[in-house]
Amino acid sequence: MNYTSNTRTNYFRVIPEKEQEFLAFMKTLRGEDHVSLFDIKNKEGEQFYGFGLYGCLGGAADPALEDDSDEMWDELQEKGWKRMEDKLQEFLLPGDAVIIEHAGNEGLRYVSANYTIITKDKVLFKDMTASAIDDAAQMLGDPDFQTRCEY
Repeated sequence: MNYTSNTRTNYFRVIPEKEQEFLAFMKTLRGEDHVSLFDIKNKEGEQFYGFGLYGCLGGAADPALEDDSDEMWDELQEKGWKRMEDKLQEFLLPGDAVIIEHAGNEGLRYVSANYTIITKDKVLFKDMTASAIDDAAQMLGDPDFQTRCEY
């Protein structure tokens, strides 16, 4: 059985003057599948964007490297996620946040979920399993509590 997953963001706003640069940047995002860009306007006419894909998101590829080359994928593993975070912070409208949610499973062997929150000046990553174990330890009053959640 293979691992299957989905990645999706909330809808967020970008700085209007940087919208075209943002749209060009979005074409550099790479993952296990095509990254789809979503856009909506609220009733006041404000533009919001989101993105997602079937599978895992790798980050932003270096546009100087040949697309889909081994070198591009190796570099993406090392620097792509951080590059994506930095660029999204640059485009993000102050007072807004990008929330990247990822969930997947390998049958009943394990279930995984995590999220990354990106604001103009901060990034936070949380893993569901690690958070659940920490919460259980706190609820039990046992800081050394450990358990196994996967096969």
